[in-house]
Amino acid sequence: MTTDTIPRNLADEFCAKAKASDKDTYLKDSLTPGLVLRITPNGVKIWQLRYRARIGDSWASRRKGLGAFPAVTTAAARKAAASLKIDISRGHDPVEEKRKLAEQRAEEKRQRETEAARRITVNELFNRWEKVDLVNRKDKGKEVRRMFEKDVLPYLGALAVEDVKKGHITEVTDVLLARGVNRMAKLIFSLMR
Repeated sequence: MTTDTIPRNLADEFCAKAKASDKDTYLKDSLTPGLVLRITPNGVKIWQLRYRARIGDSWASRRKGLGAFPAVTTAAARKAAASLKIDISRGHDPVEEKRKLAEQRAEEKRQRETEAARRITVNELFNRWEKVDLVNRKDKGKEVRRMFEKDVLPYLGALAVEDVKKGHITEVTDVLLARGVNRMAKLIFSLMR
């Protein structure tokens, strides 16, 4: 690991000419303490801000990536580093905040997946409908159950209600129309709505 200093003037040209070695090379910025250009052995050049952050009762060394050179120029890296240093001086730790944000996003994703797993299927909705409404019919809903078990639930039963689209409904009624039971197709269409 070698360390050189980036000159105040002609900084971008100096960084562009910097060569990779067999180990990581770090070029310190002459204007912004803590700002370094890391050059990996394969020639990738990455701006980093090195700083110390308070973690509990102790201090830890941290590195915050600021982007790759030449996409991020020396001037832009200096500006970003100055802005981060202000935040750090106010007690913020960008690395810790990024970790917390990633944890928060992961938790939100787990919650969405859990909610998705709890989504009600067409079978479950039909069973609820049968218990609440169909039991009040003269035949206690037996004819509707027979029609649904034969013509609807085999196609749509496992789908979540939110996932049922117009095309799914059309698919069910098209099968009935193909069998020549037009009246039943209209009745089942009405019941599915």
